[in-house]
Amino acid sequence: RHEQALAAAGEQHAAALDAQRKALETQHAAALQLAQAEALSRARQAEGSLASIQGRHEAEAAAAAALADKVAAEREAAAERRVSFEQERARQEMAQARALLESALAARDRTHGEALEAARKQAEQEVAHHEALLEQRLAAAA
Repeated sequence: RHEQALAAAGEQHAAALDAQRKALETQHAAALQLAQAEALSRARQAEGSLASIQGRHEAEAAAAAALADKVAAEREAAAERRVSFEQERARQEMAQARALLESALAARDRTHGEALEAARKQAEQEVAHHEALLEQRLAAAA
């Protein structure tokens, strides 16, 4: 009887240990599942954050490229305006130089014409003077 009681106690103890082992295995499996779920959630959260950061980075890179293009276009437009301004200024300077040259040529022609007219008048006066002298000599000789 004592042996039966010991055997029954041993079996009861073995059954209790087996039940405790099964409970611990179940708790361990549940804890492992919970840890895996939490790790998966954190990984997904990190992926989302990374995707968000990458999206912001791409948007910033696109904005920087657009700004660089805009600045380059503005510089090109400013350079074209400077070239256009310089061309217009050169055209105006050429027109002013041409006008000055035409004015100088006209003045030269006027001066030349006036000088010719004065020389003609002087020559006519000299001819008239010599004719008068000639007539006086002829009259004195007669």
